[in-house]
Amino acid sequence: MKRDELFAQLVELFRKVGNFRNANTTGVDVVEAYMELCQAHNDVVKAFKTVREPEEGYVGANHPETSRQAAKAIKMKRGTLRSEMLNRFHLPGAGYTDAEMQQALVRPTTASPGLRYDIRTIGSARISLRDYGFVEDSGERRPSPSGNPSTVWVITDLGKIEWDRLKREEDEQRRDGVGGP
Repeated sequence: MKRDELFAQLVELFRKVGNFRNANTTGVDVVEAYMELCQAHNDVVKAFKTVREPEEGYVGANHPETSRQAAKAIKMKRGTLRSEMLNRFHLPGAGYTDAEMQQALVRPTTASPGLRYDIRTIGSARISLRDYGFVEDSGERRPSPSGNPSTVWVITDLGKIEWDRLKREEDEQRRDGVGGP
């Protein structure tokens, strides 16, 4: 969905809110208006979650057209840090702060076994997952290693769908005898 379409839906939602607040109607009309308003709200929330296709890479608003073209070619792949993080988030009851995710994941390297990812690398990958709508703030906070409150991130329904897609792709490649872990 394009930004203009989303903006039009938001304008329509605000119009309906204004009409609902200004309504001088009977109880039945208020219930119908409220139900219509709730449906409009749900439509806008759904639109927000699908503004950026999960198959496309993220690109900033001020980036050139060549960046947009390159971003469309990017598809989340298994074996990447983001897919490994999505695997962790997919575990039952899983919720992680960036520091907890850093401790949970070990870099796949032969030079320095057990080497952990930099916290900034974890944060960047998690921001990407958030921007795609795959993870969200749970509302819970846990202390960071420095003692400050940290956001606990959890997988969304869209993240579960993407995890399923990656898993199917991995299973198909294994079945077809194509490499991979």
